[in-house]
Amino acid sequence: MVFEAIVAVTVLLAVSDVHGRDKTDRIVFQNGDRVTGEIVELSNGRLRVKTDTMGTVSIEWIEIASIASTYPFAFELIDGTRYYGVPSVGAAPESVTVTDESTEHQLPGNRIVRLHPFERDFISRLSGSLSFGLNATKASNAAQFSFDAETTYQARDSEVTLDASAISSRAEQEQASWRLDSSLQRLLYRGNRWFDIGLVSFERNDEFDLDSRINLGVGRGRFLVQTLNSEFTLFGGLQANIENLAGDAGSKRNVEGVIASTYKRYIFEDPTLDLTVGLRAYPSLSDTGRVRAEFDARMRYELVNDLFIDLRVYESYDSDPPAGDGAANDYGVVTSIGWSY
Repeated sequence: MVFEAIVAVTVLLAVSDVHGRDKTDRIVFQNGDRVTGEIVELSNGRLRVKTDTMGTVSIEWIEIASIASTYPFAFELIDGTRYYGVPSVGAAPESVTVTDESTEHQLPGNRIVRLHPFERDFISRLSGSLSFGLNATKASNAAQFSFDAETTYQARDSEVTLDASAISSRAEQEQASWRLDSSLQRLLYRGNRWFDIGLVSFERNDEFDLDSRINLGVGRGRFLVQTLNSEFTLFGGLQANIENLAGDAGSKRNVEGVIASTYKRYIFEDPTLDLTVGLRAYPSLSDTGRVRAEFDARMRYELVNDLFIDLRVYESYDSDPPAGDGAANDYGVVTSIGWSY
């Protein structure tokens, strides 16, 4: 099963030492203080650094004057330009010199929105998170279990993401209801903030009497907004899928359009919050008049270092579900606790 494979891979990576190189990167603050450690990544306006004495710390990027290392990194600027090389202190304050095989590039620090180690070692290019949730109510004897896992591999001009999500709900004397989602997605950067996307995914939703939906899709999109602490993407494309219904209700093949947007916001204050809101619409091209939609909003509060609490709100809508009469939707609220790596 695709879902079980994704869960197994993510758990294996989570319990391994995914960032194992020497902690010799140097970070200089605006006030002159210095930290030595292993730079994990820059995203959402914060630089994550693994140290020997303080564990993994998150530092607001605007508080950093310069970084230096003997290892290569990939850098991305606000306009989408990407550079690859070894960083050292720039010629001017608050700048970074990136040296590739033959050229030096002076990058202004306030224009850098992402960076990550660019090493040959496969494991060193991975990052992700795991979270679990369990909610119960005495009055109705209802219980809900949730699980989320995500792993991203960073390549030179692309990234590959494996993710899996499971929600199981059960009330007294009722059979458990499952909602499963898993996907493998590849994002290929095309310059000027454009990207191509390829996706294969698996879904199950007992609320729609859907045993499985297997999707295969492609599309093109753009980062319309990209700053140190916010990001807004929009993309469109096509996908084909096969829907297998519960029992002996048969199966159905579809071709759909895809229109999707994602907004991310990072708040580096007390409390530290990550906000992600996504909306996808799937107008059917083979079943005229049918439209599906998926909404997902997630707020993540960091407790300490890489430990966090998630609050997630989701809703699925289908104007003409293959196993029902009339429109149908499935929605819920999930809380969980997790760890990022």
